[in-house]
Amino acid sequence: MCEEFSHRMRTVLDSNGGEWKIVKPHCGESLAPASASPLQMDSGEMPDQTNSLEAVTEGRRPPTYADLFKSRERIVSAEGSEFRSHHRCGLQLGKVKFREAFPGPPMPYFYLAISLSSTTPRYESNYGAGWYRREPNSFVLVPPGVQCTMRGDPRGEFENLFLAFPEAELRQIAGEMLDVSGAHLFEAPRQPAHDPIVTALAKQVWEYASQASLGTDLVVEGNFLTLIGRLLSLGETKAIPFPEQERGGRRIVRVSLDYMRENMAERLSLADIANAASVSRVYLARVFRQQTGRTVHDHLLEVRMERAKELIRYFGRNMTFAEIAQRCGFVTHAQLTRTFTQLLGVTPGEFRDQM
Repeated sequence: MCEEFSHRMRTVLDSNGGEWKIVKPHCGESLAPASASPLQMDSGEMPDQTNSLEAVTEGRRPPTYADLFKSRERIVSAEGSEFRSHHRCGLQLGKVKFREAFPGPPMPYFYLAISLSSTTPRYESNYGAGWYRREPNSFVLVPPGVQCTMRGDPRGEFENLFLAFPEAELRQIAGEMLDVSGAHLFEAPRQPAHDPIVTALAKQVWEYASQASLGTDLVVEGNFLTLIGRLLSLGETKAIPFPEQERGGRRIVRVSLDYMRENMAERLSLADIANAASVSRVYLARVFRQQTGRTVHDHLLEVRMERAKELIRYFGRNMTFAEIAQRCGFVTHAQLTRTFTQLLGVTPGEFRDQM
């Protein structure tokens, strides 16, 4: 082992303010002196990703991106920043405003960062594949374990939307799309990318992740799957073929709708419906789009609304709207009322009076 590196470890702050230790760099890896500012560090040789993230956790959980930004209270605006999560996809989300950019440490997640700023910054970033400036509405996808370095003036007024997600999610989705390996997404970003579809999908995931309801879980999952599919397709040169079982799309839709009708009172997830149809989540979402032109969530909402109207017609005033909401899978009477108003233009009470 090189004596030069035998006693040195790179560190990042964890949520408790302590040190999150990362393994020693390989011999010959370039490291700035301990006293150097992170903005003046050279990128040097990137360590092997499989070894550079062996965290010595000592019983503590891995740091999240919320931990990272909250540890920078001096430069991150507490009033203009918000963090969300979504348990089904292991998603971490944030919309962050900050007055000074800083290089992020290696983290064990994929990290999609979209610039919402209106101006181009005066600093440059480097994830090991070249220097670049973040332009407005551009994005970068950073794979796990990649170290960021910066140079230039980091000051300004910045705003980013980010989504972080486990590597396992990407590998599963890429594998289920057959010939797509997703290998290009594990490469350090060379330049920021521009794609309005990626930006729009990320914003949809962000908006719906804050709403705790039966239907929005499916919306978040569906948009997230579409977002990953879009990222996979942007860099793949090999076409994504349709599997042989595509011919059974109508059967899959029929089985899924039957399952929704029989279980609508439960909190159904995209995975639940996909399991009932014996297909993957990705494939189910794609089949529904191809066969019906609508999402799984759209159909689930329609199934619940049809049942609610049936119950109102049959029972009239002999069943309360709270009971109808519960039987149809709406979280509350208020959600039932809101859905009726949005889709039919009348409340459940007005619908009953019209019969």
